[in-house]
Amino acid sequence: MIIAGTVFLIMVEKLKFVDPFYCVCSILTTLGYGDKSFSTEAGRIFAVFWILTGTISLAQVFLYIVELNTESRQKKIVKWVLSKMTNLDLEAADIDDVGTVGLFLHSFKALFLPAY
Repeated sequence: MIIAGTVFLIMVEKLKFVDPFYCVCSILTTLGYGDKSFSTEAGRIFAVFWILTGTISLAQVFLYIVELNTESRQKKIVKWVLSKMTNLDLEAADIDDVGTVGLFLHSFKALFLPAY
């Protein structure tokens, strides 16, 4: 989106490289200082769709970064829990006294804990 907006401003609005790049970055980050903008009719039509698409795309990039960070934290927590958990802990989870652990805990035990 940054490249498309910059190239469009250079070609249609006839601006030099630094001004279009600055304009694109300020618009996509929703700062929108307003000192540089789309001034031709074709530029404004392009801007309507480009701004909507670009802002959503940038928000999605930030979402992926947050999701990656969260996933990394969850993996660390799982590793920590698994390092502390024993078979006795899982057997203590048998709250209905039927001699088995629920499907989730049984699968957890089978997948992550060593067999004794």
